[in-house]
Amino acid sequence: DVALTISAINDASGQVSGFSTISRDISERKRNDRVLRQKTALIQLFQEVAVAANQATSLDQALQTAVDTICTHIGWPVGHVYLPDPEMPGALIPTCIWHLEDAQRFATFRKITEVVRLAPGIGLPGQVMASRKPAWISDMILDVSTPRTRVIQDIGVRAGFALPVLLGDQVAAVL
Repeated sequence: DVALTISAINDASGQVSGFSTISRDISERKRNDRVLRQKTALIQLFQEVAVAANQATSLDQALQTAVDTICTHIGWPVGHVYLPDPEMPGALIPTCIWHLEDAQRFATFRKITEVVRLAPGIGLPGQVMASRKPAWISDMILDVSTPRTRVIQDIGVRAGFALPVLLGDQVAAVL
């Protein structure tokens, strides 16, 4: 990106006798502006989720608001919440907490997801549970640990990410 400044050069009588140009590379400034806007939006997202969680009257309500806010912010059509399985350390159980832009399109995915417990480390949510860190998969079809590969292909899901909800150093949920 280049900013171009053109100035008229006047002779002694005030007539335009030519032009001068100055060009500057502004690509770094534009890149810095974009990064700043992204960071500001992320901070705003975190603030919205934190405020909503503090105002919630239940854990389910706080998690629903969080998954809705995050999916809306990034433009993702589907989001789900898993909770730690009290019967099997490190495993996850599905909840009925969803963000669904199109409930019909994701009906099969939802039905399968709500009956599949994830063993420790299995699938993207299981990996996040084990690492306690956010994770991203750019092509879900290629992820061999994904237990729902066929339905993911059928509905056109390509990428996925998961975020741990931490309470101290323990995972309280995975979004």
